[in-house]
Amino acid sequence: MPKILYTATVLSHLQLFHQPFMKLMKEHGYQVDAASDTTPFTNKELACDNSYDVCFPRNPFSLKTFKAYKQIKKIIQENNYDIIHCNSPTASILTRLAARKTKAKVIYMAHGFHFFKGAPLLNWLLFYPAEKFTSRFTDILVTINNEDYQIAKKHFHAKKIILLPGVGLDTSKFNNDRTYNNTDNINLLSIGELNKNKNHQIVIKALANCPKNIHYHICGEGPLRNELLELAKKLKVNLHLEGYQANVKTFLDQADIFVFPSLREGLPKSVMEAMANGLPCIVSNVRGNHDLIDPKGGFVVGNKQEEYTAAIKSLATSSELRKSQGEYNKEKVKKYDIKNILPLMEDIYLNK
Repeated sequence: MPKILYTATVLSHLQLFHQPFMKLMKEHGYQVDAASDTTPFTNKELACDNSYDVCFPRNPFSLKTFKAYKQIKKIIQENNYDIIHCNSPTASILTRLAARKTKAKVIYMAHGFHFFKGAPLLNWLLFYPAEKFTSRFTDILVTINNEDYQIAKKHFHAKKIILLPGVGLDTSKFNNDRTYNNTDNINLLSIGELNKNKNHQIVIKALANCPKNIHYHICGEGPLRNELLELAKKLKVNLHLEGYQANVKTFLDQADIFVFPSLREGLPKSVMEAMANGLPCIVSNVRGNHDLIDPKGGFVVGNKQEEYTAAIKSLATSSELRKSQGEYNKEKVKKYDIKNILPLMEDIYLNK
């Protein structure tokens, strides 16, 4: 029986993004194994046959690095895999180093390089050299946004470099008969952890200068929860922190506008979900976001609260604009449907 191994720094990454690919390979008769840093998990949590707990650190220079390298190398040597699909910066670096003397086809899916236009210099100093070096041990490097693809094509040494339109989304789950009527209250929605990178505070500041009938809902948990609540209270903004939501469909249905102000992204699945649900989008001008959203589907804004204020006001006061942008997004996102992605991944896995 042929074998494939999936690796990622954390279990949630494999759960969120790779279940369809694992099921695909099981259908092709592969033994599907997974390795990530987690409390030991059961095979029922993933579409896999065997699961391994490897202490992958997020920082490639962590003291855990050598231990993780030995762990993943032992797993690879003992199982003689035909294909290895690695993800996450540190996990992929260690996996590729451990697999460099095997006969396995090594695939690395970059969900967003840690170095990018506007990234801190430290990110470039730490991750760029490591990614460039380990690209030599990569048969296929899969990127999911145009900026990463251009960097990889110009500077890296993988045998093959591919631009894939994301990891796939089941758009049929989000299609609905949305109405875009004017209402007494306008609901803004963001999805993401309450941390600095997700940049929710800029939306709260922008809303201080918007009509008071706008309510801002955020699905997510994180260390900035109290700070965001205090800021909203100070600025008299209607903020509703909804906590972590495994199923965001209800919130997407109730929203009028989706806003995504992140400072760094790969190709955000939450924006795709909003598009599939017929929402106009206001997004930050970073890679991934501007791959998905263009002026026909929303506003791509700089990191200035005045730009967010203007975009929010434009959409909040025009049901016609919300409708035209939302319906455009529903059509555009079909390109990223899992039905289109699976044949592309099948070709990456099974063809030379």
